[in-house]
Amino acid sequence: MTKISTYILLCLLFLGLSYLEAQEADSAEIPLMFTIRGSVIESDTYEPISKVNIEVNGGAYTTTNSQGEFRIQVKMNDELTIKHSDFETVYYTVKSDERLTVKVEPNNRQDAGALRSTSKYSQSQNFRTLIDSAYVYLKKDAENSIQFLTEALAISSSSRENAEVYETLADVYFQWKQYDLAVSNYRISLQNEDSEEVNLKLAKAFKFNKNYQESIGIYESIDMSQLSNWQLTSLYEGLGDVYFAIQNFEDAINNYKEGLKIAQLNLITPKVTDLNSKIAEAYAAKGDEDNAGEYFDKSLNLATQENKKRAAEEKVKVADFQNKNRAYDDEIKNRQEALEDIEDIEMDTIIN
Repeated sequence: MTKISTYILLCLLFLGLSYLEAQEADSAEIPLMFTIRGSVIESDTYEPISKVNIEVNGGAYTTTNSQGEFRIQVKMNDELTIKHSDFETVYYTVKSDERLTVKVEPNNRQDAGALRSTSKYSQSQNFRTLIDSAYVYLKKDAENSIQFLTEALAISSSSRENAEVYETLADVYFQWKQYDLAVSNYRISLQNEDSEEVNLKLAKAFKFNKNYQESIGIYESIDMSQLSNWQLTSLYEGLGDVYFAIQNFEDAINNYKEGLKIAQLNLITPKVTDLNSKIAEAYAAKGDEDNAGEYFDKSLNLATQENKKRAAEEKVKVADFQNKNRAYDDEIKNRQEALEDIEDIEMDTIIN
């Protein structure tokens, strides 16, 4: 009886060990981080789609190549966001390391969020007054702003006026962070009349909607010779912002510096401050603490010469950088000064 019991116990132990080894083998098949390969194609034609934005919820980013293919580092249960201006955004949760094929249908809803004419005003209503009224309400009442634009569209008498209506509508959507609708309406505006200013806005909206490749494409297509110095500075700043978002810090820094040159040459003071700050952030993200510190010193000095609000913002940003670098005394000093600036701003608001 004892021999039988011992035999059974040994068998159970062997089976248990075998089970654990099998479990370990299964878990070892897919490492914690692994590369998933995939492609994005049109569902009806099977044509590959290039420059599709592929982003992991943890921050990794890539794009599809000319064959519609991509590779990206992920882990189990990561969510991929697959985004392009020509189709609805696709979300995919990683469940294995198998190759992924994403079939999409072209997005024909170019008029998403566009206006429909429901005018209650007479045709004699002044177009300019309606546009101006829309701008008055743009930041405080989107519904009222859109209503004024609806009426403006009803009495619009040219492509130029149509373009202005849709540009303003896109501005409203951008203000209220509905970036997909902003993109749609900037594009409609451009269909009515081409404008480098609207192209700049479209590129920025694409960036905020995480259509990074589309944003880069628009920025690079703009005729720089037609831009004012402010617009040209904004273009380089915008490109820098996109490259920063996709963690291409070298190109971000290069574009920020190009914008900074133009801003300094033409005495565009707010941009000089902002771009010094952004260069510092990019260097910090890249791990170059020395250059980051140098540019943060410049941005902080410039911000204190502007106004208390801008100074407070920069002091908080610099304090965060100092915290990461364990410069605690300097951090405390900047945070205290930022609080004092904020208190002064609040006091000025009460008095006025």
